[in-house]
Amino acid sequence: MLLGDELELDVDAAREEHVRVARRLASDYPDVGAIVLECTNMPPYTADIQRETGLPVFDIVSLVTLVHGASPPGASAPRVLSPRLSVRPL
Repeated sequence: MLLGDELELDVDAAREEHVRVARRLASDYPDVGAIVLECTNMPPYTADIQRETGLPVFDIVSLVTLVHGASPPGASAPRVLSPRLSVRPL
């Protein structure tokens, strides 16, 4: 983890921390059906978390893959409305 404005990340320590916390989450809350990694720095640990918890793990990479796979060939990127925007009927 990067603490104290360090310039280098101990990747192994970060991986161990992510996996440890995910295992605790799965143990403390056995009804959890999936884990969502909201931080864009977390995708490198997705496979490790999946393997250790046995749960589906979603991250920004899986979101982009899902949206891309759902788009028709040749389609432009889908437009996403902000939840604060209202859509008026035509």
